[in-house]
Amino acid sequence: MRPGDVSVASEMEDVDHVRRHFGLEMMAVLGHSWGAVLAMEYASRHPERLTQLILLNTVPASNEDVRVFREHLRCIRAAGDVEAMNSLAATAEYRAGKLDVESEYYRIHFRPGVKAAGLLDRLIPRLRANYTPERVLMARAIEHRLYSETWSSPGYDLLRRMHRLTVPTLVIHGEDDFVPVDVAVHIADAIPATRLIVLRNCGHFAYLEAPDAVVRQVGELCTG
Repeated sequence: MRPGDVSVASEMEDVDHVRRHFGLEMMAVLGHSWGAVLAMEYASRHPERLTQLILLNTVPASNEDVRVFREHLRCIRAAGDVEAMNSLAATAEYRAGKLDVESEYYRIHFRPGVKAAGLLDRLIPRLRANYTPERVLMARAIEHRLYSETWSSPGYDLLRRMHRLTVPTLVIHGEDDFVPVDVAVHIADAIPATRLIVLRNCGHFAYLEAPDAVVRQVGELCTG
């Protein structure tokens, strides 16, 4: 596979392949973080194939909210963090996809979005588990390709499409997420049949920081 082979359309086909593989006419779809953008894309294109939609710690769904998010990040990052990330990104090791440098970069990146003590030590090794430097570089290229079709496009606005969605939807967000709660509010407001849950003392990884609450809320949505 080449990065150029990956697009939002191919991602939608991959999601639908899972549905067909299990012989399902309809299914619930859950997306976390940037995966929530893909979940919303799928929901907007194939609403008849969804029973429920769950958006967990969602990132922005419009170019306008991306700008809000990035400005918020600049405000909440600790002094020196941006410079440290830029310094790492400028090294030959980072450009070559060296795993320990990549891990240190993301340790700094996710620091303001993690509330639970010690969580970063558990989380960072998972992000690139079983990766090689070559796969790191491919992942970056794919991310850039998907951003070019979504976040980086000035007219990108999923919210307008979500107004037509009637699928029961749950939006779960952390009060201390590095993605502003207002971003989740905008998405919840755009989808008619939505319940928004903001978890206290929780950051960007609610399924790790507040697993019981996440399981309870998702269970209520799927059985209600």
